[in-house]
Amino acid sequence: GATQVSYSISAPNYTTKSGTFTCTVNKAANPLSISTTSGSTTYPSTTSFTFSGAQGTVTATSANTNAATVAISGTTVTITPKKGDNSTVKITVNADGNSNYNAGTKEYTVTLKPGTISATVNNNSQTYNGSPLTCDGDITGLTPSGATVQYATQSSGTCGSYGSAPTRTTAGTTTVCYKISAANYTDKTGTFTCTVDKAANTLTLSASSGNMAYSTTKTFTVSKNTSGGDLSVATSNSDVATASISETTVTITSKAAYGTADITVTSKATSNYNSASAKYRITVDLGTITLNNQSANTAGTTAIYQKYNTNVYLDSARSK
Repeated sequence: GATQVSYSISAPNYTTKSGTFTCTVNKAANPLSISTTSGSTTYPSTTSFTFSGAQGTVTATSANTNAATVAISGTTVTITPKKGDNSTVKITVNADGNSNYNAGTKEYTVTLKPGTISATVNNNSQTYNGSPLTCDGDITGLTPSGATVQYATQSSGTCGSYGSAPTRTTAGTTTVCYKISAANYTDKTGTFTCTVDKAANTLTLSASSGNMAYSTTKTFTVSKNTSGGDLSVATSNSDVATASISETTVTITSKAAYGTADITVTSKATSNYNSASAKYRITVDLGTITLNNQSANTAGTTAIYQKYNTNVYLDSARSK
């Protein structure tokens, strides 16, 4: 403030000089200071700085409240971003001063960085079922919840046009690109594999076992072959029986007087189904000897014995 001062100056042999003057004490500059003049925040996280030395009431304002807002608690200024577009916003801190200090101002510049999208994108693994299977990455832990996901099929390392999740209708593997977007966040991009495994084939036979007499044939059929794969047949013991197949009918031919053999029918793998096998067990029984009323001799009996490996009793016409 200012004070009016009177003065009187005197000396021997001199006329006394008197008058008045003003004594003024000016207000000092406000000692307001801030801890830093610039910084950044990543959406949607807040950031803050502090002030000290302020004289008078302190306020803080944002040059763009659509981009960032401010609040003061004690000596801390907290900035809350409303955007994450790499723009900058000026924050002004004002101390209005008092009787001894002028008002003071400090400025802080904040950069609003885009947020980071969090998500776990997994490889898809499904089994062929004849219907289109969606390749969506089975995404979990997506933040923010309102983010949108787009997909593209990758070819030769290049992602195609983004849109809805692609599908696979056949067994095989597709590399899929994904892009997750949200306002004020950096897009999250990457790739995953979508694999459709071959399905198990169902191969069913009309029977699982049977008997046949020596020197005869027997048949059974393939009643179901889901994949439609090529059919083949094999025997475990060609000395007992051999087998052949025509379309879905298997024909067994006996080769020994008695014994067993496993006849294996195999359906070859196709583009969408794995191979499959089914077994049929055949038992070959001894043949039946038929004697008529014609005379028999030793030579004929020997021939029958050699052929059927059995004993013939001509006196009672019985065999075993």
